[in-house]
Amino acid sequence: MSRILKTAPLIFLALMLSSCSTFGFLFDRLPLITTWQMDRMFDLRDEQEKMVENSTEQVADWLVTEGFPSLIARLENALALWKADDYEAAAMSFEAGLETSISDFLIAVRPHLIPLFMTFDKLNAEAYRAYNNERKADWFESLESAENKIDSRVERLEDWFGNLNRSQKQEVSEIVLLLPRERDIRMTNNEQWKERFLEAALLRDEQALYQWLADPSIWWTDAYTDLREENKKQRRALLGALIKSMTDTQSTHVIERVEDWVSTLRGVL
Repeated sequence: MSRILKTAPLIFLALMLSSCSTFGFLFDRLPLITTWQMDRMFDLRDEQEKMVENSTEQVADWLVTEGFPSLIARLENALALWKADDYEAAAMSFEAGLETSISDFLIAVRPHLIPLFMTFDKLNAEAYRAYNNERKADWFESLESAENKIDSRVERLEDWFGNLNRSQKQEVSEIVLLLPRERDIRMTNNEQWKERFLEAALLRDEQALYQWLADPSIWWTDAYTDLREENKKQRRALLGALIKSMTDTQSTHVIERVEDWVSTLRGVL
């Protein structure tokens, strides 16, 4: 998923990036926050800012009426499997449900994003190139070393499972490997899709933008596609190992984490 799609109007994945305690506050101010973020990225003109505000309001309505209710149902399905001690099925259900929700989101935002992208000019493009260059070091910091990648994985796992014990952290270090040229591959991929996106926008190539929003992988490099598959294998192996060594307290932490998100999402409906 590209960084534009992660920070586009009505950032569906904000629920994975913000805490439960702040999500409702952020969602209520989504038009303002999204416009501010998009302006940081593209140095929007006044009329473009208005487009983002209007689009955000409309897609926020979609999230309330369709997006979040569907996501809640998928989370509850995964949660039921987890409570029934069918942990692997629960994990697969969660992953598949999230992928479907992302796909639904991209379909919902297409009619709003494409008209905005079709107004971009060279100044917008240069602003985004500058934004991208300023932040690349932070985006790929976790890939600067094997230790950084392991620390990043541990942090994410502890967000869902609670504190990992020494043995579990050792499992992480044995399974999570920094793949050859991983940082370079990701940075090269970032550069490729960025330039293809900007080219399509500046050429007013609506079909290319539509296809990209339908399937972001069309602008990935082959090396990055292979890298994603390898990392997916690592994540699944890691989750399988952690499930086997998981304590009752950690299992309960997962339940509480998902229930918190269900409650938080219901709170904005």
